[in-house]
Amino acid sequence: LIILYSFCRVTDDMIDDELDVNKKKLKFELIKKFIDELFYDRKTDYDVQTKPRELNIDWTKYESELTDVEMSCFRALSRISFYLPRKPFDELLTGYKWDIEGRLVRNEDDLLLYSTYVAGSIGALCVYVMMYRCDNDKFDLVENYDYVIEKAYQMGRVSK
Repeated sequence: LIILYSFCRVTDDMIDDELDVNKKKLKFELIKKFIDELFYDRKTDYDVQTKPRELNIDWTKYESELTDVEMSCFRALSRISFYLPRKPFDELLTGYKWDIEGRLVRNEDDLLLYSTYVAGSIGALCVYVMMYRCDNDKFDLVENYDYVIEKAYQMGRVSK
């Protein structure tokens, strides 16, 4: 959970703390490229694996663009990404894109959608971490956890 939280916190800071919009966009593209590399071989948005696999990531391009803290979070996430689904990361990226565009939350529907992207997605990822760590031998039965994952999204949206 610490690895997951640190990646989400650090990437959020990479977007929020950068004042130059062009640099924000470059950082966003770097995060997106990393997510693409982590999940390049997934068959579905929620495909997960039970065992680590070899990743083909060219770390030199990240080392030249990221701080040591950012780099350590990227490397750490790569070690646990096999049991995480891609979809919540795509949602998180959509939330970052809203931030970059300065998109306003104009109504309750916007608020719920934005909350799904930036909080619900992280809640869902936390469930996957807990599922893997606590129920590894049955992890391929992810569909049994749909109810809990939906509740994690609801908690992120603070909705019932």
